[in-house]
Amino acid sequence: PVRGQVQVFASRERDEEILGEKYHVLQATERSFEGFDIVLFAGKTDVAVQLKDAVVKAGAKMIDNSRAFRQDPEVPLVVPQVNAEDLDWNKGVIANPNCTTAIMLEAVAPLHRAKGLKRLVAATYQAASGAGAPGLAELEGQIHEYAEGRPLTVKAFLHQLMYNLIPHIDKFDETNWYTLEELKMRNEARKMLHHPELKLSCTCVRVPIARAHSESLNLEFEEDITPEEAREILKGCEGVRVVDDPLN
Repeated sequence: PVRGQVQVFASRERDEEILGEKYHVLQATERSFEGFDIVLFAGKTDVAVQLKDAVVKAGAKMIDNSRAFRQDPEVPLVVPQVNAEDLDWNKGVIANPNCTTAIMLEAVAPLHRAKGLKRLVAATYQAASGAGAPGLAELEGQIHEYAEGRPLTVKAFLHQLMYNLIPHIDKFDETNWYTLEELKMRNEARKMLHHPELKLSCTCVRVPIARAHSESLNLEFEEDITPEEAREILKGCEGVRVVDDPLN
């Protein structure tokens, strides 16, 4: 590849338009990565595992969006605004966390650095987009089906999403009855904050909107903190915008 050039790979070769740009998509194989500096993976977990060694052998940095390596002690789990220092010990593979963990820690990490996080209770309200294109299409389809008086199609989610709230985001762990989504938030936050004993409990709910997850966080710190101090800490943080006027 030419330096600065972007090449798109997928499970099969084809021509495709992405964000208005036309690309010739190549099939990803173990021989695909020579000459690349960075390889971004946004596919299935098993594909990331299968191709990891080939990327590292080619001398590229692999940045993976799947859950394949998030809890691997040899792989840093990074959001730059939260723990960029962990990039220093990567061995060719860098993972990024679940979406709900990422947005939570952008606000929580600076408060933790200032006051020492002791306990966190999270409730998330996650849009259909979290289930990918099939989830978005199903919610939109159910709205049209309801308006037309037809039976609602339910495939992408375990239950009807329109006019509903669903606690099934990923499967339930039968040993503790948290969902895997909730456990991901706990385990990923502990790793990224370097706080393995952090007391953290999550409740994750799918809500019938197209896009944009929301979270409610209840935090307890080792040191006292006032609302004014919290606002000042967060105002100086990249990726965080403080909007704190309940009357407007």
